[in-house]
Amino acid sequence: MSLRPARPLWSLRRLRSASTRIRTAAASALLLGLGACTPSPPRPSDPAADAPDTVILVVGCTLRADRTNVHGHDRRTTPYLAELAEDGAHFTRTIANSGWTRPTIAAITTGSHPVRMGLDDGKHRAIAPSFTTLGERFQDAGWTTVGITANPNANPIFGFDQGFDQYQGTNALFREGLAIRPGVDVIEDFIDMIDEVDGKLYGQIVLLDAHAPWLVNRWNQLRQGHLPTRKRKDVYDAALLDLDRALMELDRRLDELGRGDRLMVVVGDHGQGLRTPRWAGQGHGTLLYDAHVHVPWVFHGPGVAPGHEIGGISQQLDMVPTLMAMAGEAAEDGLAGADLSAAVRGRADKAPPARVLSASRVRKADEIRLTTEDWTVLKARGKHKRPRRVSQELFRTDDTIQAHDLAKEERDTLLRLLIEVETAWREEHRQAEIVPVGVTDEQQELLTELGYIDD
Repeated sequence: MSLRPARPLWSLRRLRSASTRIRTAAASALLLGLGACTPSPPRPSDPAADAPDTVILVVGCTLRADRTNVHGHDRRTTPYLAELAEDGAHFTRTIANSGWTRPTIAAITTGSHPVRMGLDDGKHRAIAPSFTTLGERFQDAGWTTVGITANPNANPIFGFDQGFDQYQGTNALFREGLAIRPGVDVIEDFIDMIDEVDGKLYGQIVLLDAHAPWLVNRWNQLRQGHLPTRKRKDVYDAALLDLDRALMELDRRLDELGRGDRLMVVVGDHGQGLRTPRWAGQGHGTLLYDAHVHVPWVFHGPGVAPGHEIGGISQQLDMVPTLMAMAGEAAEDGLAGADLSAAVRGRADKAPPARVLSASRVRKADEIRLTTEDWTVLKARGKHKRPRRVSQELFRTDDTIQAHDLAKEERDTLLRLLIEVETAWREEHRQAEIVPVGVTDEQQELLTELGYIDD
């Protein structure tokens, strides 16, 4: 019979537990002192309102759905966006058509698949003039069009200024010691650009706050109820609060300009792995799990049904027909995406069945994915070493963290969907219009610092 030594009263585990409780209590007390109130949106959505004369599309770069309050995250990351969703409409499951910025913003703003534009590839390519952007559509309809981006992937050199009366790109990622240009500064420039605009306005803004490299925003972490850490998830969550603050500032400034009765649309371009779950890796671009492609999509303003949650599967290609319809403007038939404006107006509770192709060829990865109502299939075709060391995976679509790979159990379904996703990609690629472009050394450095180009 052996005797265990008596455990000390304050074991290491107990010390850690006590330390955690003290840290949490201290952060909570400080949170109360800092204040946690969130202003409400300027006006409630009104489904019976006339078409708006101000439409603002905000693309939140690296905006992962399940880290937002819209999709139930318990940490205070996007309280203002959640207010917009609660007083407007939002889609529960919007899937990005790629895993990184240039192809996804192209999908959002043209309604054409990024493979067909050659933009799923990490090579320097631009939107071909034959693809019509939202800027061109609104401009042709008589609207003044103004755009700004904090992400160089959406700079004019890549064709994103097509159709804009004013468009401001970025050539200064690092400014005054800040890793990312703050969204509130981007909003300030945007407001200056539209200050003299009369009549109908279409504004398009790309915010970069949630994109790495991040600084550790200690104040935001305190506001979120914990003492500062350098853990990737904590730093990312704190950055989301900066993006959310930019949205609130945008609404405040629009109201000052007499454009408070605007249609605001907020969508993510892609997500971020954050090692949550661990097989999602740290970043984005090279993998297409839900952590990387499930993004929020929120509508608020005239014509929008308040408090409306829209189920089913939607995709970024649906933005063009839906937004044009909500603005009271026509969009031609035959677009790749679906017009979901009836759902946004409250006339449907679910998007119609969709089969969403996502594709990403960046750095060493070559990944394709098909998302249906029932299944999600992923196929890795490149040399990129994936966390699970397998190249074909099959999941139930409601397995939103891709925890249970059913590739072996559902072999027939796997093979059928692999054929379908490969055929869909090849058909888009067969019709691709590729426009190579050259970038300056400065732009190359910016893209490298953002992680899109290997050193």
